[in-house]
Amino acid sequence: MSWRGILAEGIEEFEKRRGASPFEEILVLAWFIGEVENGGLIQYLDNATGDDFYRARDAAARIGSTDVVALMDKVAAMFPGGVVPSDQGGRMSVTEALCEKLGGDDPFNELTRSFWGVQPAFEASMDRWLEANAAC
Repeated sequence: MSWRGILAEGIEEFEKRRGASPFEEILVLAWFIGEVENGGLIQYLDNATGDDFYRARDAAARIGSTDVVALMDKVAAMFPGGVVPSDQGGRMSVTEALCEKLGGDDPFNELTRSFWGVQPAFEASMDRWLEANAAC
């Protein structure tokens, strides 16, 4: 069983499973991956999907992806008090300030590249966890 295979059935089908473990776990991770693949960690953080930052971090921990948990902890450390705001506006004000300090450069660029390095193992962990925990 593959998380991408389930997602390929259509987001509507995947969303129908929302709230049913383990699909809730995989859904927040799928949104995380999709955003980071598309525009990096800054896109994930600046979009509404970033509201689920800590749910995604906790789900990554539950599937045993210590590399992604460590990466997300490094992201959080870049925010005041080491806490990623749960509201989109709060996150965007911080990411905009960080970008300004760097002359418009993406402050999460290095961490995004790090994610891409661990992404295959992360996705394999998602598939193993889904296989072990899904009754479908």
